[in-house]
Order: sequence, then C-alpha cells, then structure tokens
Amino acid sequence: MSFLIGKQLDRLDEHLQRKKVVMISSRRQALEIAVVLERPHLREYVTEEKRMLLDYFTIRTAQLAEPKERIEVCRDTKDNYLLEIAVAGKADCIVTGDQDLLVLRPFHGIEILSYREFERRLTDL
Repeated sequence: MSFLIGKQLDRLDEHLQRKKVVMISSRRQALEIAVVLERPHLREYVTEEKRMLLDYFTIRTAQLAEPKERIEVCRDTKDNYLLEIAVAGKADCIVTGDQDLLVLRPFHGIEILSYREFERRLTDL
C-alpha cells in the first residue's frame, strides 16, 4: 500500500476542497489505511496531522463505493480490492506508486496513474 505524503497530500487537499477532485474509497480501505498508519515504523514518518488528514479523506470526504463484484487480475492479489473499489465507484483513474497496479493500465477504461502523472493532471485543472 502506498500513500500520498507531504506536498502531494497538501495538493490533494487543496483540489478536494475546490471540488476539482473526488476521492473514492471504501470502508475496507479506510480501515486498512488506519491500521497501516499505526505501525511503529511509519509513525516517525507520518505526522499525527497527516494521519488525521488521510482519515478525513478516506472517511469523511471520499465517496464510498462498496464493491459488488470480485476482480482477480492483479499479480499482487492483495491489490485486487482497489480495482474493485475503482470499478464500483466508476472512477476515472487510480493513483498509485504500486507497479502491480501500474502494469494493468488502463483497466476497464480506468486510467492508472503514478503520483507524478496525477500531479501533472492536477496542475492542469
């Protein structure tokens, strides 16, 4: 699992507030993010403020999409649920640094973008 950290997270917040970007998540993803961010080795890199902001994004501002169909195409099977969320939420794109997802691009008409590619798109908005 990878996260937007630092300036990337701040830029996402700015675009979410200006309603230029809609984030899609699920209850499962929100729980996984919360659990992962509590790991001791991450606590020194991700401030409490950033953890709260990620929680805010995934629970309070995200459009929740609960998958109805199983997808099993990702070479890392733990990432299939992210594709399921994207399909259920009719996402335009998935933003990730995970090569197991990036190699699938595009997936069912959904673009799969690196953070850098997504940042360039945000700049154009």
